[in-house]
Amino acid sequence: MKQRLLTFVGASEHPDWLDWVNPDDVELVIARARRTRWKPICLKFGVSRATAHRKWQRSIETIVARLNGIQPAPRRRWRRRHTES
Repeated sequence: MKQRLLTFVGASEHPDWLDWVNPDDVELVIARARRTRWKPICLKFGVSRATAHRKWQRSIETIVARLNGIQPAPRRRWRRRHTES
């Protein structure tokens, strides 16, 4: 399936950078490479536009970092701080 999706992007062979992206986000990256609008992407993945954009942006940052030969920044984990009243 990965190879079939890549033909839409114009890749003739399996690019190594596709393996660097989270497997859940590969289809999202390919959809954006095909210039699919955000609304159909959000409906397909069942996420908000902000979440879809965040996942796409993180995937692109990972690819760029690896292509530049640097280690991608670790994922930020947001923790809600509970304050006692």
